[in-house]
Amino acid sequence: LIESMVTEVHKPITEARGECARAIAILQYFSSAVLDPDGNSFPTTAPNLILSMRRPYGVAGLITPWNFPVAIPIWKAAPALAAGNAVVIKPSEFANKTALLMAEIINKSLPENIFTVIPGGPEVGMAIVAAIMKKKKDELKEDTEERDAAWEKILSKKSNKSEKENPNPARVAHFLNKMTRKSTLKVVKEEDKKNDARNLF
Repeated sequence: LIESMVTEVHKPITEARGECARAIAILQYFSSAVLDPDGNSFPTTAPNLILSMRRPYGVAGLITPWNFPVAIPIWKAAPALAAGNAVVIKPSEFANKTALLMAEIINKSLPENIFTVIPGGPEVGMAIVAAIMKKKKDELKEDTEERDAAWEKILSKKSNKSEKENPNPARVAHFLNKMTRKSTLKVVKEEDKKNDARNLF
């Protein structure tokens, strides 16, 4: 990797060695992060619950520059892998050789199709961004439709027309809180059925 950085992007060998060491340190850090999959919990008043959870999202699309062809891809990929995601990296067209060599090394230790490098120009980057945006749009539409349907079901039980048109803010807050907890539990139950991210390491 050091030699590839020197020859492909003309990085001084001292900097190339430092970047490689940095990438190794990043991998070491996030390999230990998988031992704490539940994130942080924050004190609050009952019955509220504030916490962060690390759950696989799916596939992370990563677009990286040429000037740090090893450290930046690893910096982006390591947390995604630690959370159980697959990654697709579109490196700079000026650093394809280094990225492909990095993938060859990493894929010796990962399951198939978990770490993928797709060389190419702007059209490849645009395709990755378009795929991510479509996924986010579909998820947002699904969440909105589910929330609207649940809210309509609650309002349909109310005979007070003014409350339907101007819902009580406290009731809205309670409803949104309930929906958020329901969605969170749904995600947790679905993801717990899958292989734990720690099995990759």
